Amino acid sequence: MIKNDNKTKIEVKNLNLFYGTNQALFDITANLYENKITALIGPSGCGKSTFLRCINRMNDLIPIVKIDGKIIIDNKNIYDKDVDEVSVRKKIGMVFQQPNPFPKSIYDNVAYAPLKHGIVKKGKDCDELVELSLIKSGLWNEVKDKLNQPGTSLSGGQQQRVAVARALANQPSLILADEPTAALDSHRGRQVMELFAQVAHESGTGVIVVTHDTRALEVFDRIVEMEDGRLRPTSAEHLGKNHV
Repeated sequence: MIKNDNKTKIEVKNLNLFYGTNQALFDITANLYENKITALIGPSGCGKSTFLRCINRMNDLIPIVKIDGKIIIDNKNIYDKDVDEVSVRKKIGMVFQQPNPFPKSIYDNVAYAPLKHGIVKKGKDCDELVELSLIKSGLWNEVKDKLNQPGTSLSGGQQQRVAVARALANQPSLILADEPTAALDSHRGRQVMELFAQVAHESGTGVIVVTHDTRALEVFDRIVEMEDGRLRPTSAEHLGKNHV
């Protein structure tokens, strides 16, 4: 039975994207929800990552890209002329395919952005934020006695959870993850997917994950299927979760 407790976090309206004269996204319209973890699935090259990068305006960094349509987050179109793309990215956490810890300590990896953006000051407040972020990422008990060790000294799965903690520490309203389990084995990949679901449900942070890993689809609340730059229309339920 489909629940009707969805609160829209992102409203996408008639989104099109062009690389020069080549169109990559076609008239995408969809609602994505807070307190939910959403999967973007589909074959390689179908536009999943391109769509994801539209949500935090990373495609703005590509000179030949042209975008039209709207992406409304918290009732504001992020492509309005009065919106600064850097401010958009500050509110949206990003976790990439490869674990990418900074060449700093575990503590500094998590604390860097909150200190830079003035979310906290050095000292007790920062210590507490780092601890809370590592607890939420499921890593605190493993690293609490070695916070001064390099983030690069951790295993791949641990490094990816540091990346999640780093995203959470910036107190985002939304987290985007692009193939976050691609470099992990099945067990560690499952742990990371379950962690994202827990973050979405317990913190109210919307999570959108691009994935080819169909082994953990039951973790997701909603599944958006893409093909050739378009959303595939479907109303079927999948493993008790909702398709879009």
